[in-house]
Amino acid sequence: MLGMAIESYSPDGLPLPLGEAGELVCTRPFPCMPLGFWPLPGYGTEADVNAAQERFYHSYFAEFDSVWCESCGRSILCSMIKVYKFRRSWGSHYHRAFQVG
Repeated sequence: MLGMAIESYSPDGLPLPLGEAGELVCTRPFPCMPLGFWPLPGYGTEADVNAAQERFYHSYFAEFDSVWCESCGRSILCSMIKVYKFRRSWGSHYHRAFQVG
C-alpha cells in the first residue's frame, strides 16, 4: 500500500504528539517525491544543475536535516488519517518552484 510517513515537528526538529501544531514533515521517501528541480543531471550545464540541486535542498530539506518539509505553515496531525493544514497565502509565500499536489 502506498502512503507517506508523516509527522508533525517542533521548530527544534523533534516529533510532536498527536494534536499539537507543528511543521508537517515526511520522514521517509514517498512515491511521488520529486528527484529535484530542473535541470536534472545530464540535462544542463554543471553550474545550472548544481544551482538547481541547491535550490531543491534549501526548499525542502534545509529546515530539518534529511527530512522533507515544505515549510508552508502550521499543521496539526490529529490521527493517522486526518491532518489540519494552516497555510500561508501563496501570494505572500514565494518559492522559487511550483507546488505539486
